[in-house]
Amino acid sequence: MLRTPGETRASAYLEVAQFVYSTVVRLNAKNFTGWLELCADNFSYSIQAWSPEIRRDMTWLQHDRSGIDSLVRQLPRHNTDESIFTRHATVYTIDFDRDDAATVVSALTVYRTDLDGGESRLFAVGHYHDQVVRDGERWLLGRREVRLDTRSLGIGTHYPI
Repeated sequence: MLRTPGETRASAYLEVAQFVYSTVVRLNAKNFTGWLELCADNFSYSIQAWSPEIRRDMTWLQHDRSGIDSLVRQLPRHNTDESIFTRHATVYTIDFDRDDAATVVSALTVYRTDLDGGESRLFAVGHYHDQVVRDGERWLLGRREVRLDTRSLGIGTHYPI
């Protein structure tokens, strides 16, 4: 799990946690192109929620890297909710699969602030289930699965969560 003899488990843990937080900072800034730069070529992204009514997962969005890239490039053309979305993530666990890959679970809370009036409300609650991989000296997202407890997001929210 250690990539160099001098690296400790704690420093590797901190490095991965900071990487996950950097993905959230870019999403909060609506820097979706910058967020994509943190994604591996074989990146996959999905948003899912469990439905007790139908007793199965609902998949709301599922794309590979090129699909997410297309979505991000088309965002300015969509009639979308222009509110401010603030994501707050807290890394819960990091399990190193090998020296160059880790599985990360983070709690996720998303707040929505209206542009008109500035009222803030809770938008969504869930978890990020990330697979991060080392590419040279940097970490990249190999997979992000957003598992939401919230099942009603409204219309016009096309942004990656």
